[in-house]
Amino acid sequence: VVGSPRGSTIGGRDIGDVVSSLAKELKSGREWGLRQELIDLGDKAIKKLEMGIELTNNFATVLENMPVKTQEQFTKYIHSLELALSNAKSAGVEGPQIGSSEEISDRCKQEYWLSGKTERLVHVDCALESNEHDMNRLQQAIEKCQALGGSPEIIDKAIALHMRLDSELGMTRALSIIPTYRLPKKEGEEY
Repeated sequence: VVGSPRGSTIGGRDIGDVVSSLAKELKSGREWGLRQELIDLGDKAIKKLEMGIELTNNFATVLENMPVKTQEQFTKYIHSLELALSNAKSAGVEGPQIGSSEEISDRCKQEYWLSGKTERLVHVDCALESNEHDMNRLQQAIEKCQALGGSPEIIDKAIALHMRLDSELGMTRALSIIPTYRLPKKEGEEY
């Protein structure tokens, strides 16, 4: 049995205790030859409760470790949440628990993506035409992260970087259209 999430109860009883009690009753029912349909229903209920507990525990862990900026965090927390989410759905868990987990997973994915794009461009000394594609992708990631209610810390850093790069690219373009002139040679100099 998966450890019950903090404060989760069913009918005033700890959810972990309910699962344990149900498992004991099913074991006893098997020994006494209870109808298979009832045992199957009990097994399904236990699986659903366990997967709900696992999902809730993973959800809480992600919330405690947000924002997700690194691949290590993403692998450790988001992959675990997505696995728990998949298991919970296949076990029949429904409702706000699923929706909230999907929302937080999407938000963390976007925060990680935005952090990666920011890290990729933060070392650019002066934006050039070759950086424009990545800058556009950064802008798209900023907009998506804002729409999902992403971390202000990550979004603000990305916006500041994008503004700097956009200004540099504009300046680079302006400087490139200024014509160059050759001054006449002084006497004795060769071309």
